[in-house]
Amino acid sequence: MNDYLEAQIKNMVTIVKTFENSCRMAALKNDGRIDSNEAQQLKKINTACERFIHRLQKIK
Repeated sequence: MNDYLEAQIKNMVTIVKTFENSCRMAALKNDGRIDSNEAQQLKKINTACERFIHRLQKIK
C-alpha cells in the first residue's frame, strides 16, 4: 500500500479513537456520571467507531 495512504488511515483511526474518548468525557462532564440514556448513546457511538476502524484497517 502507498505509504501516504497508510499514514492517512492510521491518522483517521487515531482521530476516531480520540472522538470516542471525547464523547465519553462529554457524557461525564455535565453531572459527573453516565446515565442509562448516555450509556446507550455511547454504546452506539462505540459500535459505529469500531465498524469504521475495522473497515479502514481492511483496506491495508
